[in-house]
Amino acid sequence: MPSKNYFGFDFAKIAVAAITDLKTDIKYNGELVQGWDVVLDFQIPGCENACQSTYLVFVDDILKYAGEYSGTFQERWLLPRNGLFYVWHSENDFRMQRILKGNNAPEISIWLCVDPTLAAPDGERWNINMALEQRIIMEHQPEWNKRGRIKPTTGLPFHEITAASNPS
Repeated sequence: MPSKNYFGFDFAKIAVAAITDLKTDIKYNGELVQGWDVVLDFQIPGCENACQSTYLVFVDDILKYAGEYSGTFQERWLLPRNGLFYVWHSENDFRMQRILKGNNAPEISIWLCVDPTLAAPDGERWNINMALEQRIIMEHQPEWNKRGRIKPTTGLPFHEITAASNPS
């Protein structure tokens, strides 16, 4: 299973985007889109039901988008119809379609964080998929991400402020 590592978290390649001859009609922003044809070909069966994680979209080996979701991957990305998983996620779907229909189309792959959790001080595992997404966006500035390009803070962490005002 191909993997990539970001900030100590492993990502597995779960799917490749493709164009299908079996088209469907969908709605995007209230508008009917006829003949939609972008699907995901899953490399790992069942991962469409993976819950709460961070995902990455690559065109060939170039990171284009980082995202996260709270339900399942299918709820965030997919429209199951005709025995296929049609991509229905965002305006990036149209970018994917244009790329896939171009000459010598590169591979568009989807990668999912294997375990987006960290141990809390009490030992409980906390899912940090949103924080991981933001860290990847801040560090790598993927071209397709519009939101989430948060600049690093210039303030001080609260624990440093309180430590300075209460020296031991």
